[in-house]
Amino acid sequence: AGREVVLLDGRVDDVVAGVDAAVVRRPDVLLVDGADDLGAGIAALGSAIAALPAGVRIVVAGRRLAPRWLPDVLDQVVVRTRLTPLPRQEAEDLLLRRGVTCGRSRAAIVAWAGGLPLALTLGARAWAGTREMGEDVRAVLAREAGEELLEHLADAALAELDPDLLVALSVGPGVDVPLLGQLFPGRVEELLASLRACTVVEAVGSRLVLHPTLAAALARRLRAEGPARTSAMVLRTA
Repeated sequence: AGREVVLLDGRVDDVVAGVDAAVVRRPDVLLVDGADDLGAGIAALGSAIAALPAGVRIVVAGRRLAPRWLPDVLDQVVVRTRLTPLPRQEAEDLLLRRGVTCGRSRAAIVAWAGGLPLALTLGARAWAGTREMGEDVRAVLAREAGEELLEHLADAALAELDPDLLVALSVGPGVDVPLLGQLFPGRVEELLASLRACTVVEAVGSRLVLHPTLAAALARRLRAEGPARTSAMVLRTA
């Protein structure tokens, strides 16, 4: 509380210019979101960060950042962490800060988002639209927000996976080695490697899974695009 925070979005802002301005402004915290959308410009961001005053705390968020994008002198003081889903109360607090004043709608958004901060933000935006349209927020979450979540968070990563593997991930509680061997004989090691490299796939026990909110959104899309393939995979994984 009381700290000055500067937020820059790599998808829409001139991030390097924003960081350069922070050299003079000297905020307490500088947050750069969507850093992996900068592409080759990530190196320029690293150089700009190196010029910031020592007291500025910097958070750079991205799904997958290029190796050695920071100058070596800074790499020694960087802490890398994975953002985990928010607990229920923190998710509720975030929605309140986003202006979602209806308790029933907050509960619906929290249940749908599963703690994903981006999903909570999209849910808050969907709720703002339903107030004008008089529509149930749950219908908008299922119809629109899930697709938007995929576009923002997962499409680029999921595009690297085998199409049938995507279907298997979306219709069941993840995949493990025996199931991969059953569904894709002779390709287990190849597919395991691609799953482990995917930034939106997580290991839960012996299984590799998508976050439930992502899986539900992906299943909805795949059923619309290829109902026969989806139905066939449901039978194969039963």
